[in-house]
Amino acid sequence: MRLTGNTLAILVAVVLAATICGGTFYWVKRDDRAEPDLRSMRAHRVSLMTDEEIRAIHAQAVTDAIRYKAMDQDMREKAFKEVAASAQLCSDFVYRERHSAECSRGTPLGLMLESNVAPTSDQVFEEKILGICRFVHSNQDARLNRCLPPK
Repeated sequence: MRLTGNTLAILVAVVLAATICGGTFYWVKRDDRAEPDLRSMRAHRVSLMTDEEIRAIHAQAVTDAIRYKAMDQDMREKAFKEVAASAQLCSDFVYRERHSAECSRGTPLGLMLESNVAPTSDQVFEEKILGICRFVHSNQDARLNRCLPPK
């Protein structure tokens, strides 16, 4: 197949137009694929809420933080009791020899640290404000989930 001058010119024009359109489409859609900014998502989410809704979310966050702290304390006390019971049994030489796997475990790292793993009320409030927005990976996903304003 032989290309004539007109056919070659049309082919070059089509390739050039496709390249320009593809490049333009890439630059236009580049923002949609970018990672969203948490501050702007938070600001947008807050702008969609009324003052009463924000107050209710904050009150719920305070209540939830107290509940989480109590649950953490209960789990720690239960774990301390289990570790103490295991240590009591393992203090006997014969028991320690017969149950070496149980007695060689040691204290769990979470019990050795005296830090609170329960979230604060501010952390719970932020989680409730952002909601699903914490899990979006692109600006387009953020717009679809009402985390960012429409374009």
